[in-house]
Amino acid sequence: MGLKPKSSNNNGPSVDWERINGTLEEDTYDARLAYVIDLGLQQRGKMAADRDEDDCTFVAGEEEALELLTELRETIGEYLVEYKNYDEWEDVEVAKNNLERIKRDVPDVKEGDEVLRFKFRIVALKDANEAAYIADLVDHYVEYVEGQEEKQFRVTLNPRDFVSGMLSGFALTNVPPKGNNTEWTFSPLSMHAKLAKATYTDLLAEDNDVSYMLDKPFGIQVSKNNKGFPKFTPAAIRKKDLGRVEQLDCTPMCITFEEATLEQIQELKPNKQLVDKIKVALDYKGSAMEKALEAYAETFDKKPKKQESEEEEVNFEETPVEEQEKKLKKVVRKAAKKPVEQPEEEDDEGDDEPPW
Repeated sequence: MGLKPKSSNNNGPSVDWERINGTLEEDTYDARLAYVIDLGLQQRGKMAADRDEDDCTFVAGEEEALELLTELRETIGEYLVEYKNYDEWEDVEVAKNNLERIKRDVPDVKEGDEVLRFKFRIVALKDANEAAYIADLVDHYVEYVEGQEEKQFRVTLNPRDFVSGMLSGFALTNVPPKGNNTEWTFSPLSMHAKLAKATYTDLLAEDNDVSYMLDKPFGIQVSKNNKGFPKFTPAAIRKKDLGRVEQLDCTPMCITFEEATLEQIQELKPNKQLVDKIKVALDYKGSAMEKALEAYAETFDKKPKKQESEEEEVNFEETPVEEQEKKLKKVVRKAAKKPVEQPEEEDDEGDDEPPW
């Protein structure tokens, strides 16, 4: 079962993510890729390109500049506009050597005119199949719920989109050959290429099937921002050290739209962000993935309701910090009034709703 380019309300156990993330130091950890997940055919919208000199935009004046920046903010968000300094421009005089290029954006321009040049270009992206990567730090264990069994630290390598807040998929799109390459493969800037380099995987030899990276050892470099939130970056481990990397506790798995099963979804236990992303896929309806997720949701409906005396469950990933603290205090008070025996293992036996 492979994954390669194709033509074209959470009620889980309470998790204190600040505590969990606090167990990580800024360092490089041994890891293995645990899951490769097909996100289906996704509508990708627009992006701002700025990789070469041709990725620029000319406008006639300040009024057109403000319109362009408004569209850009709606496309990529205010944060990236400021971070990339996209709202800065330069005055350019139209001359014989740049006339034709500027006419692509300002058709009525003439030699001697002055226009404004921005260092980005808004481009429409083609719909594409996307993937998600989940890795486990194999020698770093945490109690996701205090008092319950420790588990390997799990990392979703996909970031969230700045504008929508949704999980961002990695497009399974090949680019034309460059340099000494003679075949189409993934861009060297893509997560696929970065993971392939870190895992010593030749994706070209594997027909660009990213599932061949499953269970291969690599490093994950952890860095933190000023608020303590970790960032995860794939990194290669020296080949002579690969044999010492611990094994996964889970069974590595590739889950595709065409062959997804209830058993696979039960093993994965996808969070709300991952499920929301899958459900907006253009080919979700009628897929094996849809059937598997619906069957997974039904398993929660069949479970007995929890008694009111049991601890209230809080999803710390999606609740504002102040509300989290209030709900946690409420949980502690309720537990103190009537202690509840804790299960030995973290599971969903008491849940009556799916984790989305």
